[in-house]
Amino acid sequence: MSCWAQIDDTAMHPEDIKAELRKRDWNGAKIGQKLGVSRHCVSAVIRGRSRSAMIEKEIATILEKPLYVVFPDYYSCQSPSD
Repeated sequence: MSCWAQIDDTAMHPEDIKAELRKRDWNGAKIGQKLGVSRHCVSAVIRGRSRSAMIEKEIATILEKPLYVVFPDYYSCQSPSD
């Protein structure tokens, strides 16, 4: 299966991201506090209304997923050797 097929099958909707964060006992306020930003900034990134590499990376880390799965509009999948 190609990398792009995997993205189509697993790309996350903002509501999926929020649900997965809740399952792990995280929310926008908690992420914002950890990173020194407001929960509104975190929410805007989750909804795709704003960009922040720092917030995107933190969310992907918490969800234990690659950035290209959580935010496929902004990150492309690459092989580990790239």
